[in-house]
Amino acid sequence: MKKILVTLIAFVSLSAFASDDWFTLSTSHDKNYKVEGQKGSFYEGETTGSLIIRGTIKGKNPKFNIVFMAKKDCQAGFGNVYYYSTDQTLENKFPYVYNGGTNAQNVADMICALLAKPTT
Repeated sequence: MKKILVTLIAFVSLSAFASDDWFTLSTSHDKNYKVEGQKGSFYEGETTGSLIIRGTIKGKNPKFNIVFMAKKDCQAGFGNVYYYSTDQTLENKFPYVYNGGTNAQNVADMICALLAKPTT
């Protein structure tokens, strides 16, 4: 939870200070793969939350996805995280467990943290 809170605070505060449109969500243990979220791309729907991400393997072109989490899965702490292409075709579905530590689960944890954040 501390990791998510720190990332969430960084996400909010960096938008005021940095000109980069992307923030780091997760990296592989060997640092060859990085997942970044696009600032301002979070969307809260009636039953889901989503975020645009960019996955980069060192030395290759980035891959972009729209990642969705169901609110009920966030509240339960387990379920699935869905990766869609930018043309909205389902590409992958990964198991989700809160604070599970995989790249997909880290992205899902961020979406769930943003969904839990009170709106003003």
